[in-house]
Amino acid sequence: MRIFFATAAALLVLAAPASAGVTTLAPSYETTVDENVYVPMVDGKKLSADVYRPVPKAGQPADQKFPCLFEMTPYRKELRAAEAAGAFPARGFVYMEVDARGTGGSEGEYDGVFTEQEQRDGYDAIEWLATHYPHCDGRVGMFGGSYSGINQYLIAASPKGTPPHLRTLAPQRALTDLYRDIVYTGGMLTASFGVIWSSGTEGYNLVGADPRTNPPPEQALKAIVEHRGNDPMFTTYMAKPFDSPFYRISSVIDRLEQLDLPIFHLEGWYDAFTRGQLDAVGRLLELERAGKVGGPHYAVVGPWNHGGSHFLAHEPFATRLVEWYRRWLDDGPRPRWFSEPRISYCEMLESLDGDCVWRKANAWPPRKTEHHRVYLRPGGGLDTKPKPPADDEELGSWVYNPTAGQGENGFSKWDNAAGVPQREADQAAEDEWKGLTFTTRELERDLVVTGPMELRLRAKTEPLPVNFGLPQGVTGLWAEQVLPDHLDTDFVVKLSDVAPDGTSTLIQSGFLRASHRSVDERRSRIGRPFHQHDQAHLRPVEAGKPTDYRIEIWPTSKRFAAGHRLRIALYSADTANHLALMKPVENTVLGGSHLLLPAKWASAAGSASARAAGR
Repeated sequence: MRIFFATAAALLVLAAPASAGVTTLAPSYETTVDENVYVPMVDGKKLSADVYRPVPKAGQPADQKFPCLFEMTPYRKELRAAEAAGAFPARGFVYMEVDARGTGGSEGEYDGVFTEQEQRDGYDAIEWLATHYPHCDGRVGMFGGSYSGINQYLIAASPKGTPPHLRTLAPQRALTDLYRDIVYTGGMLTASFGVIWSSGTEGYNLVGADPRTNPPPEQALKAIVEHRGNDPMFTTYMAKPFDSPFYRISSVIDRLEQLDLPIFHLEGWYDAFTRGQLDAVGRLLELERAGKVGGPHYAVVGPWNHGGSHFLAHEPFATRLVEWYRRWLDDGPRPRWFSEPRISYCEMLESLDGDCVWRKANAWPPRKTEHHRVYLRPGGGLDTKPKPPADDEELGSWVYNPTAGQGENGFSKWDNAAGVPQREADQAAEDEWKGLTFTTRELERDLVVTGPMELRLRAKTEPLPVNFGLPQGVTGLWAEQVLPDHLDTDFVVKLSDVAPDGTSTLIQSGFLRASHRSVDERRSRIGRPFHQHDQAHLRPVEAGKPTDYRIEIWPTSKRFAAGHRLRIALYSADTANHLALMKPVENTVLGGSHLLLPAKWASAAGSASARAAGR
């Protein structure tokens, strides 16, 4: 055990005056940490945890109990704990960081993300914290982002139910549909996830607990031996190209009615998980209004990528998070901001890093959202004229050659993983030679686009007389990813903002493998087609046949300024974000293709005030 004082720098972000007038946010406790606390699981395995807690003040009993926060991670508890440990224990919360089974100093094998076993472990660990850790008063909330944001949802809706002592969640940047949100976006394997994330996570856990924390040698050795049973995750997901129960157990979107507790959600427009988390927020608000879940649910969507989507990095949301935990874990006052609409979201302006007008809504998409048909035209035009091109009129075509090295400049949704962030790259340098672009005229007024959208594409595909052979040893479902035995193609769509000088800034994107085009209409909404993605609904492409596709473009909120233009780029490669399909083809866009755009014109006064607010 070691005692430490939170540094001024670590606490600065939460030291601002509380927006609700609450005066209990300032640090008021010295803190200590209990290292390598071993938490027993039902099957006899032990999970390794560090517990950071307040030290009782003079005059308080030594066995003083506090409300508790819980986080589970595969990224090593010693490394992941810094964010929360520097904020919450000094404010009177116990905070436990746990190595997931098969990672760090925890026993067992790590054989996939968000497994049923991991969800059960989270349930058991929360109940142990509430009932066996001597400094916890029995009230537990969860904290964390990305992996530990996702497992907040899943543990709260675990196969064992919601842990009885769990009172609230605060997930940051958290997917809700494992297949659609990250592993196979649009049926296309996300290579950056498979290669970068999987190998990096496994590298964390080639050894046992961090030697800096002096774990018991016999426990560290046991963890190292058991970790050798971990499956290579990249190969696990590459061999499972279709949606199935394997992905469903790791996707809370199918059991939202189990999330019957207050949840404060946070997401970023440039995050990898925007689609799924916002979909869940919208549905949970509907369920809450219908009386099918409790709540309340509040959400924040900022102008951030994955690495920037943190409560504690942004005011007033850092203060609001502390107020949230005070309310649900410590009988604190009802914050004043509870009287505001449930969703606070950034309407992005010229700069995509914080240049915002903050809007409020009580639903997602916001109520009264209207989707307008914007037609793709011959010669690369894009407009809402009432007379669209004739059905099956050829609007343009492109040749996809897998050997041409067509791919993104850096990364887009995964721009925190490697490379130059896509939003900082000029898209025009790529769009004009990869495929086709369709661009509006200069806008006469500001155009505000807010919500999910889709491209309803009508196209035909012709194979080219070039054949590729598979590398030796690549067979079965592996082969299906790169060289299927049927005609297929990928569609990549980018929505960009074209400035008067011609530079093009990526706003959002969408993906679809043509053979995965089957849609479940019962689960679909305008702008949110629900593709089935299972093997039973695989529909190979028929050469030369006009075919209709619904391509989901992930949601955004962006103001396109007067004088700018809105562009759709359409092509067939997204290397290195997605694994390339080795099928040379010619794709032709046909009349009837249109964008369903959730847009409205801004008034002249609104345009001026928005730009002033952004500055």
